[in-house]
Order: sequence, then C-alpha cells, then structure tokens
Amino acid sequence: MLKKILLKALNKYASRWLVLGIDIFLVGFSFVVAYSIRFNVSLNFDFSALIIQIPIVLSIALISFLSVGSYKGIIRHTGTRDAFNVFLGVTIYSFLIGTLVLFNQIFGVFPDFTIPRSIILIHYLVTTFVLIMSRYVFKAFYDVLSTELRTI
Repeated sequence: MLKKILLKALNKYASRWLVLGIDIFLVGFSFVVAYSIRFNVSLNFDFSALIIQIPIVLSIALISFLSVGSYKGIIRHTGTRDAFNVFLGVTIYSFLIGTLVLFNQIFGVFPDFTIPRSIILIHYLVTTFVLIMSRYVFKAFYDVLSTELRTI
C-alpha cells in the first residue's frame, strides 16, 4: 500500500516550486564559486559587497526563471528542451545583471553593487553548467529511486 502511494506520488508530482527553489539556491552557490574563481580560488574578497549583491542577484534570477518557466519541466522527462530553457533563463538573467551593473556604473545608484564583468561571465558559465547538470542528476536519481521502489 505504502509502496503504491510512493510510486504514484513519485511518478505524478515533482514540485515546480521545489525545482525553482533548488535552482535559486544553485544560482547563489554558483555566484560565490564565481567570486572564488575570479580571486584565484581564495576567499580574499569583499564579503560585505557580496552580502549586498547576493539578494539582488537571486531576485533577478527568480524573475528570469519565472518569465522563462525553466522550473516547469518534469524532472523525470528532462531533455534538451529543459536544457534550452535553463540556458535561455540564465542568458536573460546574465544580460539583466550586466545591464544593471552597467547602469549602476554610469549613474552610481548602488555604491556596493559593482560586480566585475569577469565574475558575470564566470557566473554565467558555472550557472549554466550546474543547472543543466543538476537536471540530469535528479533525473538519474529519480530513475534509480523508482526502480528500487518497484523491486520492493
């Protein structure tokens, strides 16, 4: 009985909001990784600026992913279409971040929101890779879990 309920829930429901939450977490993690890579894999950078930048970066990522709908793909059917949606969402997100940084450099609205262009580029590459790979890892995990539940 419990096995049937678990299999049905696993086959039918993959929370879109959970996928979106994981995506946003991975964007934040990738941003810190991009900072670390930019400063030669050390943590020798201005943490106070990073703390100010992360909420803005995550908000823009959330808006971008909601507009593209990259979180709507069903994990068990992940394929090239989902990868393209992630690519599109990250591209729009990076363009918006770059535009905001450029606007900020010209007008000086947010003094602590000066992200170097190299970090934007590194973050774009790392985020694209991490988000696409996470989809395929979750799909493989789903396949293993559903196979294991059927053999019980």
